[in-house]
Amino acid sequence: MTNQKNTLSGLRGITSTAMVLLALSFSIGLSAQNLTISGTISGPDGETIPMATVLVEGTTNSAVSDMMGMYSIIAPTDATLSVSSSGFKTQLVPVVGRSLLNVTLSIDNEILDEVVVVGYGTIRKSHLTGSVSKIENKILDQIPVGRVDDA
Repeated sequence: MTNQKNTLSGLRGITSTAMVLLALSFSIGLSAQNLTISGTISGPDGETIPMATVLVEGTTNSAVSDMMGMYSIIAPTDATLSVSSSGFKTQLVPVVGRSLLNVTLSIDNEILDEVVVVGYGTIRKSHLTGSVSKIENKILDQIPVGRVDDA
C-alpha cells in the first residue's frame, strides 16, 4: 500500500511539472514576436519621400527613410507605425503581422502655409524677421536676359 502511495505521489509531481512546462511554453508562443518591417514611403503623386520618420508607437524605436523613400525597422507583429514627414499628414499604420508596408502620405496644406522659402532653405513664418516679398512667375517671364547668369 505504501508503494502505491509513493508511486501516485511521484506521478502527481511529474504531472504538475509537465503542466507548468506546457503552460510556460504556450505563453512564450503567445508573446509578441518581433519582425523586420520594410517598405517605401511615397506622396499622393507616387514620388518617394526621403527622410521620412517611421516610429513604433509607444516606444523610442524609429527609422528614417533613405533617398529612395525606403525604410526598415524592427517592431512587434501587433505594433502600430507612425509615419511622418514635413509637409505631410502623419499616418498611423497597424503592422498586423505584415513584413512589407508601403505607405502613401497625403499633403498637409495647413503646415505648408506656414513655411517661407528663403534663399536655399526654408523657415517658418513665426521665426522670420524682416520684410518678405512675393514675386509672381508672370513677372519673371517678362524680364529680358541675355545670359543665364543674368537671370
